Amino acid sequence: MSIFLDTGPEGRIELALVQRSLLLDKKPSILRWHMAYWVFSAIDLFLTIASFRIGGLEMNPIANWFYMQFGISALVVYKVMMVILITMQIGYIGKYKPLWAKRIYTFGIATLVLASTLSLCQTIWFIYEYGWSTFKSAIQLAL
Repeated sequence: MSIFLDTGPEGRIELALVQRSLLLDKKPSILRWHMAYWVFSAIDLFLTIASFRIGGLEMNPIANWFYMQFGISALVVYKVMMVILITMQIGYIGKYKPLWAKRIYTFGIATLVLASTLSLCQTIWFIYEYGWSTFKSAIQLAL
């Protein structure tokens, strides 16, 4: 079903075609994917720091090297810089191939969710095993 607008003696315009052409002209945005990646990266960073405070390990060998050589602040800087670089690279890819950028973000977010879930499980196990007060004091002493 189409709706027609009477434009006078010149003719009529079909609204369905105008709306469809406006939708096709709009370029897909990957801003939501950028934001989701940043949110899940922040969650991963927070859980990684909490995991370190209770004796956990970093499974990424490069990030672990930064942690062992320079401490927790270097690990935070490394992770933030990696998120910025990845966001810039996928933003560039997204200008020309938005579908590829979304696929890369989907893989990256799935990886972050898996890593965060493992860190959260370790934290929950620690709280269950040693109690909330021990966990709270371990986090506060390290800060």
